[in-house]
Amino acid sequence: MNKLKVLNAHKDIFHAKNEGYRFGLDNEFWELSRNIKLNVGEVTERLSDNLRYGYVNTLKYFAEEISPGSVKQINRVFMKFISFMSFDSIDEAVMLTTKSSNKFSNQDFICLRILIKKWYELGFEGINQNCVDLVDNWTIKDNKKGEVVKRRDPYQGPLTDMEFDNFYDAVSRAYQKGTISYSDLAMALITIHKGRRSLQITQIKTKDIINERTINECYINIPRIKQGEKYRASFRRFRITHELFNVFKEQARIVSESFSKQLGRKLSEKEMLELPLFFCKERLEGVVECENLHEILSSDRLHAYAIKCTQTLKRIATTEDVISERTGEVINMNARRFRYTLGTRLAREGYGEVVIGELLDHSTLMYTGVYVQSGPDSLNKIEDAVSAELGYYAKMFQGVLINKSEDKYPGGSIRINTGEKTGQCVSCKSCTACVPIPCYTCMHFRPFVEGPHEKLLEYLLDERNRIQCIVADPVTTQILDRTIIAVSEVINKCKEIKSNPEVSNG
Repeated sequence: MNKLKVLNAHKDIFHAKNEGYRFGLDNEFWELSRNIKLNVGEVTERLSDNLRYGYVNTLKYFAEEISPGSVKQINRVFMKFISFMSFDSIDEAVMLTTKSSNKFSNQDFICLRILIKKWYELGFEGINQNCVDLVDNWTIKDNKKGEVVKRRDPYQGPLTDMEFDNFYDAVSRAYQKGTISYSDLAMALITIHKGRRSLQITQIKTKDIINERTINECYINIPRIKQGEKYRASFRRFRITHELFNVFKEQARIVSESFSKQLGRKLSEKEMLELPLFFCKERLEGVVECENLHEILSSDRLHAYAIKCTQTLKRIATTEDVISERTGEVINMNARRFRYTLGTRLAREGYGEVVIGELLDHSTLMYTGVYVQSGPDSLNKIEDAVSAELGYYAKMFQGVLINKSEDKYPGGSIRINTGEKTGQCVSCKSCTACVPIPCYTCMHFRPFVEGPHEKLLEYLLDERNRIQCIVADPVTTQILDRTIIAVSEVINKCKEIKSNPEVSNG
């Protein structure tokens, strides 16, 4: 009989750290959470009996005690380890060969050391004391965390103010066009405003949206995930605006309606409290009335996958063609970049490591210093805000050029500071923006090809210089930059159309 079967004869099923997830030692796949499903079989099939027994039982310990993501990392690194070389036991020679190789990262070595030490500590065959002493004395450099923040990496690091504002506008624009759902809108907004990790956002339930009517304040409870605790064991409460609260409550209503439709009945108050704010449609379609329905709702089984966050952000950036002024390419979006951006902005506003650590929900202050060290001196600045090249790449202008003869839109005429007509508004009759400055970055604006855009640009540049003379703060100085670039782009497009009337201005 298989050695694993003998071990597992008295207890077939083990409980993963995340509630509601179980696995057997002889299973090929271990499902540890809605996001993590380990392929243990591809590892064990390559091991000798004594190594197989020790490995799966040590991995079982980790699956019961630490986060699913960390277990996945250990399983991945061990698969890489046994693919690198063949052995029947793990001894000093094996580890010395591995350590001298350039095939493994520092993080890989950390994972191997954790696995080997626990394997030996639990008393399973395959590891000897000398091997443990060897790896215990390894000097392993920590990952260079914070490097993308320090160097303001244009692809992975914090966003510039212009990139942030462009993406924020794109979220609203995408929803107005119908290219993203209401759920996508809510998910993007919470990511932008709170800078939480994807896993935290997808663990939120509808009951976490709170309106304290007695003090007229709205809050959101966001689950903590990096403290070694079980699923939704502790939370951080953050204040949100009433506008955001209304967005999330509408999302909660949509979720409740979807679940009621799937079950064919109205949900009880107890059931409604356990609904995910963002759910997985495919998994919901498999839900039927059953005795353990409350257990299913209480778990994370019906929550959206963590990857959904970044997928949503990337789709918005791509469909709305949100260009980075630093790279000239569509911004590489992920939830982590908004986290970096929040930390960078807090440091720029003068907050210290303790406050930044609290607001980013760090357990220690080990990595919060990177934001303070970066400081305002290393802010990304626009070198030439009115250059034709930058105006083209940044794509601030979102409207369509028209001729004055098309003065027919219901939103009325838009005038510049001199009182001259510069264009039309398609539909924003109730817009309360201080026209015309916000108009040039609005999708509803229709500037005239013959409009006095050069006059407005001259005014904006003078205003920027005036502000710069009064205030030393570069952030305040750059407030008008997005509009300056948009007006410059309109001017360039007008010149192109005038010189070649056949050129499309859409």
